[in-house]
Amino acid sequence: MRVTRSLPTRLATFVVLLSVGWASAALADTPCQTFPTTYDLIQQAVFENHSCTSDLCHGSAKSGGLDLRADVSYQNLVDMPAETVPGWNRVEPGSKDRSLLWINLAALTLPDQFHAPLRGMPVSAAPLSANELEAMRLWIEDGGASRTAVVDGTANLLSGCLPTPAPAEVPSLPTPVPGEGVQMHMPALTLAPHSEQEVCFSTYYDFTGQIPASALSPDGTKFYYKKVDIRQDPVSHHLIINIFNGTQAADDPAWGPYSCAGGPQAGQSCDPLNLAFCGDGGECATKPYPTAACIGFGPQNSLNALTNGSFVFAQSPAAEFLFPDGVYNEIPVKGVLLWDSHAFDLTNDSARMEAWINIYFAKPSDQQYESQQIFNASKIFWADHVFSFPLPSLPPFQDREVCQIHTFGRAGEPFVDSIVQPNQTVHLFELSGHMHEHGKRFRIFRGHFRCKGGAQAGQPCSGLNPEMCPSGTCTDDGGRDPQASLLYENLVYNDPVIVRPDPPIEISGAAPIADRSLTFCGHWDNGLAPNIEGVKRRSTSAPAASVDFHGVGLSVGGPCAGSATRCIGGPHHNELCSQKDANCDSSPGAGDGDCDACPLTGGMRTTDEMFILFGNYWLDPQISTPVPTVVPTATPTPSRSCTGDCNNDQTVTIDEMLTLVNIALGTANRSACTAADANNDGQITIDEILAAVNNSLNGCGG
Repeated sequence: MRVTRSLPTRLATFVVLLSVGWASAALADTPCQTFPTTYDLIQQAVFENHSCTSDLCHGSAKSGGLDLRADVSYQNLVDMPAETVPGWNRVEPGSKDRSLLWINLAALTLPDQFHAPLRGMPVSAAPLSANELEAMRLWIEDGGASRTAVVDGTANLLSGCLPTPAPAEVPSLPTPVPGEGVQMHMPALTLAPHSEQEVCFSTYYDFTGQIPASALSPDGTKFYYKKVDIRQDPVSHHLIINIFNGTQAADDPAWGPYSCAGGPQAGQSCDPLNLAFCGDGGECATKPYPTAACIGFGPQNSLNALTNGSFVFAQSPAAEFLFPDGVYNEIPVKGVLLWDSHAFDLTNDSARMEAWINIYFAKPSDQQYESQQIFNASKIFWADHVFSFPLPSLPPFQDREVCQIHTFGRAGEPFVDSIVQPNQTVHLFELSGHMHEHGKRFRIFRGHFRCKGGAQAGQPCSGLNPEMCPSGTCTDDGGRDPQASLLYENLVYNDPVIVRPDPPIEISGAAPIADRSLTFCGHWDNGLAPNIEGVKRRSTSAPAASVDFHGVGLSVGGPCAGSATRCIGGPHHNELCSQKDANCDSSPGAGDGDCDACPLTGGMRTTDEMFILFGNYWLDPQISTPVPTVVPTATPTPSRSCTGDCNNDQTVTIDEMLTLVNIALGTANRSACTAADANNDGQITIDEILAAVNNSLNGCGG
């Protein structure tokens, strides 16, 4: 099974871009009707021009119970259940694929790609044009289906006039019916115009008394859930919500001071355990802490999101995570939330970043198999070792493909990422990936693809890209055909598809390693001709992201050094120019030079790059029976504790360092190297990794 996210519904955008000069001139020279918001323009250009509001349709007849006349259409669409197709909302803010209105319209405009559950729309008028359908998508997703938003691009698509685009604010997510679910709320952050930020902060939650007994764990400390809905403002690049798994309480001083974010007590100091103090719309929260993945935030000096994975993760304004029948997950009834928000505002106005998470309880019949998470960030910045510096870079005007392998297997086996016993079967039910703006393609293959022969022998590779294995071949250890084994392909970095195989993919824990592996590959383009304008620019690169491991500072990505800049276009194309446009002029003094191209590296900002595999699965049987391991008897020898010395030979090797990093990332089990956990607290911290580095360089006890 393969699912691809490409650009079929955005063809209209390309048409508009190709004719942008004509469109701009037409709007400048020809008077057009001005509308206050994108929705007002849609009301006229789509609903009224296509006769949707006629008396026989969604006017006075209210076909399907829907009235689309101007004074009531918005409240009848957004977050309103459809009467004709149960289980659908007419418009789901942030998600065209869960909006019955958009699916019905797309079914007539793009019949080869979309199918309406009942019938396509409009019934008695011409289908929407590609431009009109794209405008509807932009309003729902980029505009969050806001009543007041002015969404960039919609004026040209619908041949109307609109004010200057401003940040959109998505409607709040309706709270679940009591007894069916609970809601978490991230208080609003404010982004400055033309800014990008990633911050972390904490809040406390307590759902005691709100959870039915049938969804509680036997000891009452956890509850089981079946589905999660997320809604966030469209300025978000990603939102990661972590549940703190340490021992410190919410009011531990190490979190820092709390104050009310929003609500009638906004700005007032507050006790996080007093959930009512801040009032309606307010949350008692710590001050946003600039970092990435919440690294260095809070009372524990850990990798947080990179160590623990996450409770939920969203890369779009709306996301739904629904487990298959019989599958559930669990979280504590009360605890501390770590909110990792990465967002950017490209407009001239300040932007709001707010989010809501609905969690729906699992019925007893669905409490059979606990969902397990795949979060493989072992090549997050392309390097074979996460802490390899300097990071690999992609020169201007080149492209590159990078691959990694995720393997299911027993603890102690080499290169195991997800622990599975031989008597268990993996049921893989969800796959996705994460890249940034220069990421052009993300693929996932079933199998263990590596270069055979040549300079790259043994390296992970894509069987569909022979250039990865010069003087060699890229083959799967199990002999799979790469095209037939392709499970996933995504071509849109900021709207990645989530594949949910039905039925789930089964992987036996006793199978050969090739049958227990996934090879995932990313392709990046840093301005490869003819797309030279797509190169990373120094002038538009966001500042480097900095994280602080309690005194150990680390910066990744950001603008390149001025001495590394190169000319973009012209007779001096790709020549070093030291940040001086004159060095790129077509002739001396011409003033037409452009010295701005940068190498592309990994980093936390959208102008830098990341490479992460996501997925979910369950194991059957749920409780495994570990296979005994026979350990040869050896004469005991005196030894001393040495952080990172996995095999107790009084040295820390590169392989052992890699094992530590994989444990910290959550891609290997702690049992693979108990010597990494110096204080025996169940997790690997940056302090312990640095201690292991010291032992590797200076010897144990050095």
